[in-house]
Amino acid sequence: MKKRLIEYHSIIKQLPAPLPAKKFIPEWYKQIPSFSNSNIQYGSNGGIVKSAKNCIPFLDSLMSGYIVQLAVDVVVTDYEGSKDNKLLKWNHPDFEPVGLRGKEPNESLPTPAGHTGQHFVWKTFNIFRTPSGYSSIVTHPFNRFDLPFTTLSGIIDTDSVIQEGNLPFYIKRDFTGVIEAGTPIYQVIPFKRESWTLRENEDLGDLANQTKFGVRAKNFGYYKNNLWKKKDFE
Repeated sequence: MKKRLIEYHSIIKQLPAPLPAKKFIPEWYKQIPSFSNSNIQYGSNGGIVKSAKNCIPFLDSLMSGYIVQLAVDVVVTDYEGSKDNKLLKWNHPDFEPVGLRGKEPNESLPTPAGHTGQHFVWKTFNIFRTPSGYSSIVTHPFNRFDLPFTTLSGIIDTDSVIQEGNLPFYIKRDFTGVIEAGTPIYQVIPFKRESWTLRENEDLGDLANQTKFGVRAKNFGYYKNNLWKKKDFE
């Protein structure tokens, strides 16, 4: 199958290049036990125990699209001892990875729970371009709740928008320390723009029951071996 091309350009040549998300599988995911017919365990409800390692949709979210990394270490401290105000610093004198927006334009924007109300932005020095008819989801790295910040999400028509910009994020209120260079700060997933309409189909209930029987007939791997379609991002 022919591969679509997503192009990028870094305004600053020394920046780390965006990379396929599959290169950023977090260590905590690797440490999650995976159950199979060779190590079956049963839970308190009598059913077979499965983990996130057995959930292919969860893994797909970690491996889809491309990751942009933080280019330099960023030190986060409490400003004047207040957890509600963070001070961000970095050592590089000629590079500004982060900005801070004033409150006025974003007063009505809800703050994620557990974060300060400060509206920081990642300075985005990477420009992406997709083929005609394709846009990109730009979002916090999927399922990376371990990160000390939350990046907001947006959809950009990357077949026509050719410029760098700013990507908002919030810092977790209880975090102080170093966000290290190489940390994934946002995920870019290209998709084709199409027109859709929504309607109910009562036949889907019967189809779901058929699938459910197949899933329960096998201890492990039914979805992966019978329903899953491989996604390829290089």
